[in-house]
Amino acid sequence: AAGCCPRILFCDEKQCILAMEDLSHMTVWRDAITDGDEMDHESVGSDIGRFLAKIHFHTSDLGSTLEWRHQNIAKFNKNRQLIETTIQVFFCDPFYPAKLNGWKKRSPGLETAVKSIQSNGKLKAMAYTLRDRFVN
Repeated sequence: AAGCCPRILFCDEKQCILAMEDLSHMTVWRDAITDGDEMDHESVGSDIGRFLAKIHFHTSDLGSTLEWRHQNIAKFNKNRQLIETTIQVFFCDPFYPAKLNGWKKRSPGLETAVKSIQSNGKLKAMAYTLRDRFVN
């Protein structure tokens, strides 16, 4: 999407090559927030909302053909490493003191909230239900 993603300069799916515009000169928004930088955040909610709406519409039943959806579901299901990583990051790691959880460095002061999440059995059960739906 123009204006909110790096431009794709080259793509070769057979060789798994993707070259994108270099954005290393830009500030990562999360870093700016945690560093206390003065930035204009006024339009960020509407910008993100429009971006997500476009993505989700064009990949939904309303915005795509049945053939396209089945082809892309099949592509996604072939990538076991991506599926396993997604399960780990979204459905497992947040609920226990996982090795890769980096919140202490990025967002100090969240100890109480993190402990609350990690000790909430009902929330864990809901996450595991969602994990099963994601896998199946």
